[in-house]
Amino acid sequence: MKVILLTDVKNLGKKGEIKNVADGYASNSLIPKGLAKKADATLSNDAMQKQAASNFHYEEEKKAASELKTKLEALNLVLTIKFGENGKAYSSISNKELSEALKKQGFEIDRKKIEVDSIKSEGTFFAKVKLFSGIVAKLKFEVKAN
Repeated sequence: MKVILLTDVKNLGKKGEIKNVADGYASNSLIPKGLAKKADATLSNDAMQKQAASNFHYEEEKKAASELKTKLEALNLVLTIKFGENGKAYSSISNKELSEALKKQGFEIDRKKIEVDSIKSEGTFFAKVKLFSGIVAKLKFEVKAN
């Protein structure tokens, strides 16, 4: 019997998928528990359209993340921190400061998606920015004394 899953079912499939299962399993377990519906032509067509729409949106998001990666890797970012007389930094550069600097440049990136070690010296450094599943931008930035 073909059924459309209404929720994720362990060892069977995810919500919205059409699965062919044994008649007894469908009529005794899946359908009474509200986990699935019997797939008729209308429901099957709706499920396929939703899946196609979901795939389209996924590809659009992936394309946008890829374009953002190119822009971030071409960006020249300069951050400043204060140093004391002995050459020791008063503060550090972390993902929060990088997120704020990117916001000033017009990029809305959550600080939790930026991976960088705490930086307390001058120089050129790199940070990883997770944009999408499998798409990671390598952000180059320079730290100067204020």
